[in-house]
Amino acid sequence: MKTVVNADDFGWSESCTKAILSAFEAGYIQTTTMIAPGAYFEEAAELVQQSPLKDCLGIHFDLTEGTPLTDGIKSDPFFCENGQFHLHPQRYKPLSRETKKRVYEELKAQAQRFFDAGFSCHHADSHHHIHTSPFIFPIVRDVAKEFGIPAFRITRDIGAVSFPKRLLKGLFNARLKRLGLAYTDHLGSFADAALAPASGGVTEIMCHPDFDGTGALVDRSGEAPYDAPFGEELKKLVEKLHG
Repeated sequence: MKTVVNADDFGWSESCTKAILSAFEAGYIQTTTMIAPGAYFEEAAELVQQSPLKDCLGIHFDLTEGTPLTDGIKSDPFFCENGQFHLHPQRYKPLSRETKKRVYEELKAQAQRFFDAGFSCHHADSHHHIHTSPFIFPIVRDVAKEFGIPAFRITRDIGAVSFPKRLLKGLFNARLKRLGLAYTDHLGSFADAALAPASGGVTEIMCHPDFDGTGALVDRSGEAPYDAPFGEELKKLVEKLHG
């Protein structure tokens, strides 16, 4: 199985940003995707300038957590509450014309911030995979066209995926591949690859490096609290992957 290990959330916090840099230096990851609304974005942009990781960056669009970059979406209850993204937008509900406009402006601002920092982008993915929503992906694609982003992460297709979800995921992935916009052939986590590895093509392994309470470099499990991450040691996961 050919793999590329991508670390999500570069720029989200100091801890995970420095963990991603350490993971790259150790050879555990090959690429990372940067989250423009992240609280540590500016510091991450400075840190990565001195690392070969600068040439291995993608963009991690965000509509689900943290503080938006634009004011319009902050007042939209579809995505925000009290000026912050909430974690539960309805992925399969159509957006109003006004909400579509607000999403476009927010994603455009995120892309602009990324490119203004002087980076090139090899692909786009998103926080909590929100770009795979059938009503959000067309907006993501429009922004990507405007900025010349060449490819997108597919949706997870290895591991334990229920039959209904596999059908929906298959439709999304088939569309990306038909359009020539798929970043890789398969996608999953370290656990997915151990459970049911893909055969043929290139598999992206997504991970979330961070330092746990003991200072060990781990693939962070769960979403919160970010100040007390936990997970399996990243070195061991990579060793298992390559068997």
